[in-house]
Amino acid sequence: MEEKMETRTKEDLIRLLRLSAKSFNKFRREYPEAEINLEGTDLKTKDLNGANFQGANLRNTDLRWTKIEGADFRGADITGANLFEAQLIGANFAGAKGMKRSDFDRWVEETRQTIKLVNDQSVAA
Repeated sequence: MEEKMETRTKEDLIRLLRLSAKSFNKFRREYPEAEINLEGTDLKTKDLNGANFQGANLRNTDLRWTKIEGADFRGADITGANLFEAQLIGANFAGAKGMKRSDFDRWVEETRQTIKLVNDQSVAA
């Protein structure tokens, strides 16, 4: 008997992510072959620490100010994704498509500037 692959609409996937990264990851474990298309989705300011975006379509996704520490972006397409001030510590971008060295350098510099600003304010306080 042929096993049926679970399909979800983009709205279903967004609902899972809004519940928690844990709920989203559970779906990913249960249906590893499911296509994950979140192209153009607004996920800014969400807590998605540890989310499994491996192989997902995240083109033009808004991830500004998102907590995505330890998230898995291996093989994901992040072309045009906005990661401004996203918390990226421990995130894995190995093999991610659309990620240019200049993007990474810009994110690192933005993070440094944010850390410097926070440190300067704490010293002044």
